[in-house]
Amino acid sequence: MEFLQDSIPMVSVAAAAAALYARASSSVLRPGFPRLVALLPLFPFLVAAPLAFTSSTIIRATIAFFLAWLCAFKLALLAAGRGPLDPALPVLTFLFTALLPVKLRQRRGGAGAGAAASTKASKPDLSLVSCAVKAAVIAVILRLYQFNNQLHLYVRLAVYGVHIYCFLDLFFPCIALAVGALGMETEPQFDRPYLASSLRDFWGRIVTTKSFAETAPTIVQPFEPPYPGRKS
Repeated sequence: MEFLQDSIPMVSVAAAAAALYARASSSVLRPGFPRLVALLPLFPFLVAAPLAFTSSTIIRATIAFFLAWLCAFKLALLAAGRGPLDPALPVLTFLFTALLPVKLRQRRGGAGAGAAASTKASKPDLSLVSCAVKAAVIAVILRLYQFNNQLHLYVRLAVYGVHIYCFLDLFFPCIALAVGALGMETEPQFDRPYLASSLRDFWGRIVTTKSFAETAPTIVQPFEPPYPGRKS
């Protein structure tokens, strides 16, 4: 693991290779125990990969969220023949879906898509202003880290949370631009959580809601009553 030490490019290449192996093995093995055995060696790597980053807690937490949690759960669902991953997906689509907390959907054509595109195009200034504000906030936070030892614990935790949010809210638009070249689009991951009016509203506006929706089938399975229309 020394060649992965604090190297985002090397970890990205290793994670992409793991995802390609998962796609290749899943395409020749049926869902169930055979596919699970083939995918099992990937899970220790996904858990250990974030530990390669020792210089930045933010990067380690972000990589752990992407790989040790989301990717691992998605591969577990793939082993069972469920979830968003499918070996029939194109290579790049499979990689983006496996390694990033995004849900890809085909771009629709027609008048509706044209209206949506015009609506999105009408908000470029707001997006640029938002990105500029978040970049400025990150710059201030990086400056605050020089006085990290002098900050109260709760203040440091709040700063970490704001840093992660601003970083991800800048990162996801970059992913959206990348997948746009594939003829795909991503579902929005954040909906201005700072405007939440309650704790429930806050959790409904952030990325973890969609992440839980994607990974929940590994733990629970929707229950359907044996007698439709009958309330238990």
